[in-house]
Order: sequence, then structure tokens, then C-alpha cells
Amino acid sequence: SGKRKRVLTMAESDSNSFVSIHFSADSKFLITQGGAPDYQLSYWNWDKGRVIASIRSSPGGQRINEVSISPQDPSLVCVIGDAVFKLYRMQEGQFKTVPSQLSKMQAAGGQQQNYLTHCWLTCDRMVVCCESGDILLFDNSGEFKMVLPCSPGDIRAALCVTPWSKGFVTGGESSMVRVFERSEDPKEMFKKTKEIQAQATRTMIDPADLSIVGVSAVSASSSREGDKTEMSIPGQGIGSDEILGVAISSSQLVQMSLSSNDLMKSEDAPQIENVMGCAFHNGSVT
Repeated sequence: SGKRKRVLTMAESDSNSFVSIHFSADSKFLITQGGAPDYQLSYWNWDKGRVIASIRSSPGGQRINEVSISPQDPSLVCVIGDAVFKLYRMQEGQFKTVPSQLSKMQAAGGQQQNYLTHCWLTCDRMVVCCESGDILLFDNSGEFKMVLPCSPGDIRAALCVTPWSKGFVTGGESSMVRVFERSEDPKEMFKKTKEIQAQATRTMIDPADLSIVGVSAVSASSSREGDKTEMSIPGQGIGSDEILGVAISSSQLVQMSLSSNDLMKSEDAPQIENVMGCAFHNGSVT
């Protein structure tokens, strides 16, 4: 309808912005992460528009990049950032810290990673992408399992990540999109099946100078009655092809098919199409 439905305001916070928000799978709860200087994490009852619990997720002032609520367990919250990986559980109206094997390993080894992005997968797993190019695998309780052997290994190779029915897709610097699918080999768990350099049509910008800032996969099917298009989240569709939406740092939106036929073509990249009907400029006009 275009009407503003609800305004949420953080109380007792020195921040004037949110750096990340995420709804629970049933849309009953919302997690919000405030920005600097206090990085206040708040868990909301969406229907009532009130805060259930709040905590400062980065007392040391390290930057927080993303937060999320587990789709399997709405009481489990994940927080990642620069040298920050935390799990919280909502219990009796308070955030309770969940002990993390990963945090213990890093404290023992003295090595700290910057965690840029993460997502919960349809196979009851979670992946966390590091600035170093490593991709970490966790189970649905947040327990660290392994560094995936298929990790790209390049700095900032995964700036964003999204689940899809067969695995996950990452987007990173040099406009690179990488597609990962589940593997039957328990030693690797996932394998990289495609690597594509996304480039919008009718643009003069070298894709190597750009980066992927957002990816999102949806299932799409066309009904024969009136050519109606139905959309659903990955893994809960009706067996139809999936479409990947890609946001580029040049402020352009493109899409590509994740269908098996397109991905299995040996050397050919899936066709990339502009979402907008016409090209548009970015930056100043000279």
C-alpha cells in the first residue's frame, strides 16, 4: 500500500544507524544490530513492536558486519564482524552467550579472522565467509566443523553469500560469482561448480574494478494461466529453476539462471541479464 507500517526506535543507544537486521523464519521476531560506538544488539517482538532483550555485542569497539536468527531455532542468534564471532541464545528474556569452539581455537592460537558475511543453509548448516577467502562450515547449532577445502582463498573473494536449494552462492571482488553445491564426499562437504564474472550489459566499466555487494536466490515458476510468476525461497519451491539476483558496486542489478542445464555447460557462463529494462548511469555526469 506504500504506507509506513511501523517505526522501531532504539532506546539508550548512542548509535544513529543499524548495520544489520534479520527476521526469524516465522516473521515473529526481528534482530537488529546498531552501529558504532556501542553496537547495541536488540531482539524484538515484531507484532508488539517492543524490545525483548538488548546487549552490547562488541564491547571492544570492533566493527560488526552481520547478524542473523537461525531458521531452525529462533532463540539462536549469530553475530559476526572484524575478529568477532559470537553466538547468543535468548533465554528468559536475556541474551546468553553460547560457548563457541571456534572462539576457543582462535584464542588458543592467537589468530583472528575478519568475518564478512554468513548464511544458514537448507541442509541444516551455516557457512561463514572470511576476509582471507576461507569459508567456514558450522552445524545448525553453531558448532564449528571445518574450513571448506573448496574455499576460494583469495582476499575478499566472498563479500556476500546466499543459500540455494543445492548449496550456496558467493559474490566478491572483481565481480566474481561462485556457485557451490553439496558433495557426497564427507571430507569436502561442498564443491565449487561454477565461477562467473558478472557484468551488466551496456556498460563501459571493467568488471575487474567492481565487486558484488549482494546476491539472492529465489525459485521461480511460470503458470500457464495468465503467465503468472510465482516466487519462493530456496529449498521450498515446487521444483522449478532458480534465479540469482546480483547487485554490483556500480549500482546495477543483474540476474542469472541457476538451473542445472545452464550450470553444467562446460565453459559457457550462464546468461546474465539486466533486471532493469534499460541501462542507467552511475556517478557524476561529465
